[in-house]
Amino acid sequence: MTRRIVHTGTATFPSRSAAGPVRGVAAALLLGAVAALLSAAPAGATAQPVALPVTWGVAPASAPTFDFALEPGATLTDQLVVTNHGEVPLDLAVYAADAFTSPTGALDVLPAGTPSEDLGAWISTDVPQVLVAPGERVAVPFTLTVPADATPGDHTAAVVTSLVTGAGAGAGAGGVAVDRRLGTRVLVRVAGDLAPSATVTNVDADYAGSWNPAGTGDAHLTFTVTNTGNVRLTGPLAATVAGPMGVGAVSVPLGDLPELLPGDAITLTGTATGVAPLGRLSASVALAPVVATTATTTLPDDATSHALDPATGEAHLWAVPWSVLAVATLLVGAVLAWRTLRRRARVRFEAAVQDALAAA
Repeated sequence: MTRRIVHTGTATFPSRSAAGPVRGVAAALLLGAVAALLSAAPAGATAQPVALPVTWGVAPASAPTFDFALEPGATLTDQLVVTNHGEVPLDLAVYAADAFTSPTGALDVLPAGTPSEDLGAWISTDVPQVLVAPGERVAVPFTLTVPADATPGDHTAAVVTSLVTGAGAGAGAGGVAVDRRLGTRVLVRVAGDLAPSATVTNVDADYAGSWNPAGTGDAHLTFTVTNTGNVRLTGPLAATVAGPMGVGAVSVPLGDLPELLPGDAITLTGTATGVAPLGRLSASVALAPVVATTATTTLPDDATSHALDPATGEAHLWAVPWSVLAVATLLVGAVLAWRTLRRRARVRFEAAVQDALAAA
């Protein structure tokens, strides 16, 4: 029985995410060239005793990216070019798979052997396997057929090449097989009514204060953004934290939402600094969604990026000024102690006076 090493990774494509306070947003993506896709070996794949290292690349044959605007029922053909940069021949499996937004905000594809239900199922390669000699380039034709009842909007997949390597006969008898995958994104925007929309939900906030009585603290936010529309979305995120009736409001940018595919959701975190401890605070996260487009000219003119109504989510948190309360407690304690000592001194003085008068 072959043991397969499974590398968990993501497909990376052109990023629309700006660096910022939002953590977990890792969407550095590729412009239709090479993306490392590492996962379980395709069903039925046979481990090859290929000498390592092996290096190959994939790219569209006639354009920087596979980005298409198509009508329902349309069919097109294109080619994926595979280049062997190594010194050994490569026998690669070729197939298409649906894409999705990973928890890190990058683009990933379904594991090998998992059936595609969307764009990955619309693409068929002319051959399931391709042999590429060292230093050679081979074009792999594929056909994309949009179903007549396809839903309008964005559909995303990848054309993937896969190489399963192992230790010869040992890979079939308890040896190790390693699957390396390399793919290029395919984007189809199906004609029809575009309905961009998003929600911000599950907002959670907590406060970390300062021991400086006059200082401020940080509000740590966690929230989920869901693409509830039918087009890819990005856009700037911002947070606002305020005290009762808006007192002491602090607004901070949280960077850009990574490109989010229709139907996908991502949980993000952010921090608002300089928040005064004013008791019960309100925290809101707002997304100004923007329809994502690419640099390609194959998308229609009316698909230009445009701003939409913001999506917001709210939560409440307590910001107790513990250091102020501690100082106040000490002051009150000091005053009470002083008054007690003073009262006792007065009682002793009055008793001494009474004793003196009685002795006289």
